[in-house]
Amino acid sequence: MTPTNNAAFLTEKQSLEFIIQNAPYTAPQQGELVIRTQAVAVNPADYGIQALGILLTDYPAILGCDVAGEVVEVGVGPWSPGDLVFGAATPLLQRPPGTYSSAGFQEYIVLRAPHVARVPPHLAPKDAAVLPLGTLTATACLFTPTLLDLSLPQDPAGSKSPPNQATSIDTSTNTHKLLLVWGASSSVGACGVQLAAQAGYHVVGVASTRNHDMVRACGAHAVFDHSATDIVEQLLSYLSQHAELKVVGALDAISTAHTIGPLCEVLARCGTGDTSMPVRRFIASVVPGAEAFAKRGVAVVTGMSTEVDEARSRRLWAWIEGAVADGRYKCLPRAEVVGQSGLVDVQEGVRRMGVGVSAAKLVVTF
Repeated sequence: MTPTNNAAFLTEKQSLEFIIQNAPYTAPQQGELVIRTQAVAVNPADYGIQALGILLTDYPAILGCDVAGEVVEVGVGPWSPGDLVFGAATPLLQRPPGTYSSAGFQEYIVLRAPHVARVPPHLAPKDAAVLPLGTLTATACLFTPTLLDLSLPQDPAGSKSPPNQATSIDTSTNTHKLLLVWGASSSVGACGVQLAAQAGYHVVGVASTRNHDMVRACGAHAVFDHSATDIVEQLLSYLSQHAELKVVGALDAISTAHTIGPLCEVLARCGTGDTSMPVRRFIASVVPGAEAFAKRGVAVVTGMSTEVDEARSRRLWAWIEGAVADGRYKCLPRAEVVGQSGLVDVQEGVRRMGVGVSAAKLVVTF
């Protein structure tokens, strides 16, 4: 018997409330699976779509990108009914257009390989749900050849994890390469710090002082206060003290004029004068249009989660499953549960996102 599905719909552009009503149940095709939702996380994009009417044109619409739940049906793939998984829902990539079977704010969601991983027994679905979209966006910025083009993390020698063939590059060479991450305590920033650090890079984060411990827990070698009036000089001083490192660019997980500007200044000025430090003057942004803030000869390019090729994604998500299981890839920022009654609490999560969140990911459980 086909399950009955319900979803939180935006019935029209900039609607002030989600409307909960019946939605079609969609069976999985090859490479897909259907989950019964147990947790969803809220992202700034969800607030932006509802409040500003951006990104979507087809209404009624279902939002939501970060999900975790129990597999109930499988097309063709390595999963089985009863598996607990987390993965990336894709409301902006509907096939065909106007359908939202792969959006997150519903009770039964179609997830597509390769952006799915099993939740290990020691982890709650609410915690795993913080990772998917931040991981996808950070992956696009860090590993896409036309962006920062870093090498992927890989399992350590002797690991019992399944081989993922993440990269043929010896990541030990990356310890001589430095990446700047602004907004390091945000979802994308925390994922970016972890992924780069796990790939062996020397990561320097910029975040609010109260979040520095979290950023260090992600693997950053050093963290600086984003509100410091002399943040540019502080970063330049640190880089000059580590002139043996190659600066491979920056990930800006905030991507406003107030963050792109200082990063451009740092990348333009480091590696000049008395030091021969090699520098790539390149910033990977997470907000379309941030290219307009570029200056001082520094390139700014936006990384979209749709840009990562499937082969690279498969290798990375195989690594993620093992790394989440053994604690190398942490569920950060932490989950902050804003409701435990499923779809009826989604609106509160989106409202809270509009107020502002720091070093936390808002989650609704079912």
